[in-house]
Amino acid sequence: MTEWRLIVEPLARADLRSVVSYYHDQAPEQMPRFRHVVSETMAGIRRNPHLNADVRSGYRHRATPVFPHHVWFTVDEANHTVHVLRVLHVRRDSGPLIP
Repeated sequence: MTEWRLIVEPLARADLRSVVSYYHDQAPEQMPRFRHVVSETMAGIRRNPHLNADVRSGYRHRATPVFPHHVWFTVDEANHTVHVLRVLHVRRDSGPLIP
């Protein structure tokens, strides 16, 4: 099975910077683990983006193990591409944040 192309959109990059900054300030020992977990989660999405059901109108999410975050993404079948839109804490309402 061929991996999908993964594009991390600007808002998702900003989300990641924000979370890393939080861990840098609050729990610096967790930063390497968080980065690894997010990297592994995105690798899993690249391998099989259809593993996660459509949550609403083409938007999907996958939970990160250990950390309370979801990676929100869309799947572009025609271009065999996954667009990571946001990386949000599970308690954050994604409604107004996902177009």
